[in-house]
Amino acid sequence: MKIFKIPIFGYPRGAFFAHPRLAIAAYEDGYAAIELGEEIAFRGWREIRLPEKKAIVRIRGKRGWRERYFFVFDRLIGEIFSDKVVFREEVFLFGKRTPSWKVVPSWGAPAIQPPEENRMLGGIRDLFILQPAPGADLDAILYLGSRQDEGWEWHRLCPDGGSLRQKLPVGDRFEMGATRVAVLREAAYAGLAYVVGWGWNVAHLVARGAWALGLSPAGDRMVLLRRGKDGWVWDFRRIRGAQVLPGPVIPAFSGEPLAWLGDDPWQWVCRISPDLRWAVIAAPGKVLVARIPDPAARQGDPGGRVPNPRRILPVR
Repeated sequence: MKIFKIPIFGYPRGAFFAHPRLAIAAYEDGYAAIELGEEIAFRGWREIRLPEKKAIVRIRGKRGWRERYFFVFDRLIGEIFSDKVVFREEVFLFGKRTPSWKVVPSWGAPAIQPPEENRMLGGIRDLFILQPAPGADLDAILYLGSRQDEGWEWHRLCPDGGSLRQKLPVGDRFEMGATRVAVLREAAYAGLAYVVGWGWNVAHLVARGAWALGLSPAGDRMVLLRRGKDGWVWDFRRIRGAQVLPGPVIPAFSGEPLAWLGDDPWQWVCRISPDLRWAVIAAPGKVLVARIPDPAARQGDPGGRVPNPRRILPVR
């Protein structure tokens, strides 16, 4: 585990994993790039004014997954790279081919535009995550704040421009796998973690006291950073069908390192990498990077049970 001081004491906007060995923590006044590996190294800081509204896009390809960070600047789409920021009028998500979904500016936030159509599928107030699904569909999490039935929705976008949708629980942070979505609500307070699958009519309450959660690209593995009676722990779960099975629970930190990040945890941005190997917590003035242990390499406690483990809540 390492904590890096950054040169600007600004509010964090987001964190993403440009590839499995590079994490980027974005703030309102710039972003920090951090190399992940045997030695965790601070690559440097780049200054740029970043708006609160952004989009983190997770993409699976032949060589595994990667994430991209988009924002709107002066009616252009900006994309963050480790050593530069690139601005375009539009960004095709999977190559400039026809038809192709793309990210475009809309009311100061990234939005999704269907192939060969002028209409927007939805404006983004805070965050969406995309990922190719079997059959060349795309999955998206959208906050549709301009509609009568406003709230978070999971959209399955088809190659022909059509889409299917499903309601999601109210949440503050989301992670997406191929067929499932993990939702975190009130991280700094109750820390309620849910899992919902495509076509499920209920969201499963997985744990309480969670501060961050990660979901594998296949949607079959999950890890939670949560605070228990004995301190901070990594809580591992496996998902089979509609069942969320408890796994090892491993101590996360010795002492209270999270207290070094300040007294305002509701301002933190906590992300766990899609390969479930790294955690990044961006706080004003500091970034914490921690390696997540491999539960298969240790004799973990098969605990992780929470009160009422069979409790389920309606999606709608």
